[in-house]
Amino acid sequence: MLLTINPNLGDPIYLQLVRQIQEAIASGRLTAGERVPSHRDLAVQLTVNSLTVKRAFDELERLGLLTTRRGLGTFVVETLPADVRHDVRTAIINDLGRAASAARNGGLARGEWTTLADHAWKDKDTP
Repeated sequence: MLLTINPNLGDPIYLQLVRQIQEAIASGRLTAGERVPSHRDLAVQLTVNSLTVKRAFDELERLGLLTTRRGLGTFVVETLPADVRHDVRTAIINDLGRAASAARNGGLARGEWTTLADHAWKDKDTP
């Protein structure tokens, strides 16, 4: 599972994790019944506190996206809630709004911003 953390964002790290895992589930990169790394393993991978990852997992369980089976691990639920795509769409709209505002405040023209967005869509490593 490929997740990235940006400590410079205004959002807490656990919310960044929640959003990225929601997106992975909604897009099908994480499938129903798939096992996810333990919160401890993921914390080591991301070099964050394991309680931060645990908090994200707890929130994802509360949202009905993950389930923990004692002694077996944490899994994507077999039957996803109907509003998963709506929640991801709302989060993306909020992220895009912040990005557009930052672009305007940074003096970028709309055409420059849409070009950057197009490059980001094609290649996540685009500066």
